[in-house]
Amino acid sequence: MKVIVKDKDYTKNILLDVINKLNEIEGQLDDAYYSLPEYNSNVDSRDYIDGARGDLYYLKEIVEKNLENERF
Repeated sequence: MKVIVKDKDYTKNILLDVINKLNEIEGQLDDAYYSLPEYNSNVDSRDYIDGARGDLYYLKEIVEKNLENERF
């Protein structure tokens, strides 16, 4: 679903805010991933965190491409 926005500057600022928040979340997930002790019992937790990081990277890429191409 594409939303038509009349004020592109406002939308651009919102997308920049989203990217900044995604960068913060990325840092938090990286910290969580690397602070987990490397015990066999933590393998599942590490996999879940790594999966969330992958989803975050994908979302961040989409937002950045749309911002770069001004597709909003």
